Amino acid sequence: ISVLAGLLFSVGADTAVGSFAFPGLVFGTMPAIAVPLAVWCLPARAQAAEGLGGWRHLFTRARGTTAASLAASAVVCEALNPILARQLLPLGFSIPQVGLYFAAICFSYTLAAPVCGFLVDRGQSEGRSEYSRLKLLMVYGWAMSMGAHALLGPLSLAAGAPVARSLLAVPLLGASAALLIVPSLPDMQEGLHPDDETGRATVCAAWNGIYSFGSALGPLLSSSLFASIGFCGTCTCLMAIGATAAVMLGARARNDDTSRPASNALTTTLQPDTVQVCAQHLLTHIL
Repeated sequence: ISVLAGLLFSVGADTAVGSFAFPGLVFGTMPAIAVPLAVWCLPARAQAAEGLGGWRHLFTRARGTTAASLAASAVVCEALNPILARQLLPLGFSIPQVGLYFAAICFSYTLAAPVCGFLVDRGQSEGRSEYSRLKLLMVYGWAMSMGAHALLGPLSLAAGAPVARSLLAVPLLGASAALLIVPSLPDMQEGLHPDDETGRATVCAAWNGIYSFGSALGPLLSSSLFASIGFCGTCTCLMAIGATAAVMLGARARNDDTSRPASNALTTTLQPDTVQVCAQHLLTHIL
């Protein structure tokens, strides 16, 4: 998508709508075609499943911690979109190359997501509950995210090889997004009964809504910060968000280890479609 956007921007100069509007026109037409096709492919009637424990059991501290991290990850993942190009262009990147840069981030996510899925679907670690392990995976994701933003922001002030540092941040951004997003949905489904389809559907809906809210907030926050404190300061603020989320997840994971035995009657085997849903969602929103 990023590569196509750059090409459409270049081609748009020769159209009546101009370079900036032409990619938006093309991408805006795509959902207008896709939505009717999707509606047409839906089954005529979906069978509703009744939850086993009521909606109140969905609101727990552990689930709220993961939801907060998910919102923060959406903010951080989307925050670079409106400002990163302005940082890359002075380094000699052309507009199509900027598109390739964003595409490489997404490609790095695509490569990292199956590895994260394998880690998520593994059995319980020895002496550690399954859901605390998922939170620790997200902590590692935040560490990688902070490293990537340090390369783009504070470390960019160091002498020598700014292009190399920018390129080194690409796999870190993609892999960190996978570690932050892929474990989040199964972690938010903590404790749900395997037959509680309504509860799982509610959690999935909340998961999408939380990420979408963060996706909308990220560009607004980063553009405001960029206007007041510049790109380096913005990256530092994003690192601070990541550090806060990592500490919060780490504390919750430690609490899970001390308050809940490793084997829990309500924990269930993670479904294969969990990783698929996460991957489809992030591929839609990360760029």
